[in-house]
Amino acid sequence: MIERNAAWQRWLVLVASTAGIVLAVYCFPLIWHAAEGTLRERLYDTISAASGIALFSICWLIAWRAGDSVANLSIALAFTGIALNDTLAVIIIYRGLEHTLPATIVDTTTYIVGAALFIRASQNFPRRLTAEQVRNRVFAILLRPAILWPFVIALSVLGTVLSGTLVSAAARLIIIGLSTTYFYKSYRSGDIEVRRKVLWFLAMAIAAAVITVVTATVKLVLGDGAPETLRLVVGVSLYSLNYLSVLVCFSAAVFYAGAISPSLVIRKTVVYGLTTALLLFVFATVEVFIHHQLVHVLHVTDTFASSLIGGAFGLTFHPVKHYFEHLLQRVQGRHGQHAPGA
Repeated sequence: MIERNAAWQRWLVLVASTAGIVLAVYCFPLIWHAAEGTLRERLYDTISAASGIALFSICWLIAWRAGDSVANLSIALAFTGIALNDTLAVIIIYRGLEHTLPATIVDTTTYIVGAALFIRASQNFPRRLTAEQVRNRVFAILLRPAILWPFVIALSVLGTVLSGTLVSAAARLIIIGLSTTYFYKSYRSGDIEVRRKVLWFLAMAIAAAVITVVTATVKLVLGDGAPETLRLVVGVSLYSLNYLSVLVCFSAAVFYAGAISPSLVIRKTVVYGLTTALLLFVFATVEVFIHHQLVHVLHVTDTFASSLIGGAFGLTFHPVKHYFEHLLQRVQGRHGQHAPGA
């Protein structure tokens, strides 16, 4: 039975995520055919666009296969809003519109929507959180819409207007912190079924908070005087780690733990196969950069560089893959999460 208000939210996710996929695909020629932009910026935006396609696709599947629940749709709407903000930000930059008033309004509005929907999802998934369950006066007060949403709007405006600054990072951290607290309260106050559903989203929120702090600290330590190569390696690594943590946790919750619907759960062998593909993609991406540095910095031949990198990856790939699979099994078993059909 479809819950009240679920029907229009379902179609909203389907339409918005479909449009998001089209816009994210459109980003790739914009990024790499633009006359301006550093390699670091292009890599950032490519990672953002690729991650957007993955997030939009997962949200579309949730709405299509499990769109009969407002709790499920609150998660799908949140990630659709977040990915849409990132995707539109890339388009605005490469179309040369970042300093125009309409672009600023669009960027700020989508940031507000993404932040608000993420906090709403943390309050409503897998069931609505009450003041009695929170048991903290401050966070219970923030459950009231009249107080919470003006607060979120103010933080979102700071996050967009002062983008790239420590103030922006602090605003983002507060928003993530609120959601982390609500996910944690749901986890602590719920039964085994609730904990199974909320675990991966709690892990994702914690990872996002930690990476935000680390990124802000690294930027502060490096400053503007650090070598461009160092800034490129560190920046792209942290940027990739941020999106990778979101995608891994979100995918694990939906396709492995059955947090959204058993109909979306896939077999462990498929999960491990996708894990292998993901690790191969990461290794291949890293290999391109390391190969370039070895050839141009150490003045070695292409053959020697390829052999050296291939040997190193060959020795490290299997242990990393084995550890990741073991980690998935251990986390699932510890929290009593046995995916249907696994």
